[in-house]
Amino acid sequence: MVERVQALIEPIVAVHHCEIVSVELRREPIGMVLRLYVERLGHDPRNAVGGVTLESCTAISRDVSAALDVHEIIDHAYNLEVSSPGLDRPLVKPADFVRFAGQKARLHLSQETPLHPKRKGYKGIILAADEHEIRFRDEDVGEVTIPQTSVEKASLVYEAPVKTKPGKQASPRATAKKDGGAKEPKPKSASAEPGDAESSSGATHHARRS
Repeated sequence: MVERVQALIEPIVAVHHCEIVSVELRREPIGMVLRLYVERLGHDPRNAVGGVTLESCTAISRDVSAALDVHEIIDHAYNLEVSSPGLDRPLVKPADFVRFAGQKARLHLSQETPLHPKRKGYKGIILAADEHEIRFRDEDVGEVTIPQTSVEKASLVYEAPVKTKPGKQASPRATAKKDGGAKEPKPKSASAEPGDAESSSGATHHARRS
């Protein structure tokens, strides 16, 4: 079902000059939740400026909700949430590892590698990647080669900017924090507050279908 939903909404998200990072459909205390993480095309998630805006998340939520109502892919009540992935952006497909080569990441594998049979967790630098494997330099065990099919979960690792002495220019790193989204008080309504145009936080929009 998630694959069908993603195939339907990808063109809708692209109209807003954004792309889908990941799609989740899961049961939570409030009921079934369809959660979309989206980002501005080509945006570096470590950069606090220029990411997906609150207005974009709100517009995407509105258009996706309408499309899902028409196509009726999900045949039960659900809540739709749209937000940015945050600074610890998930890495969900081979192209993500290619794009973020050279960056710090955390990986959890579904199965161990032959050279490290008792290890599933890795944290370090993505050296290089293609559609089949990832070259990774782990902080503890050094360089390893990991099949793409073995990655169960992965994300970027955000590192806070290094403080510099007075008179020295600080490194231009991200300062925004991850935000699950601003809750809207009523279903199928959302509004952007002044000053949110460059926010990397996401809008959380509830669209209840029964």
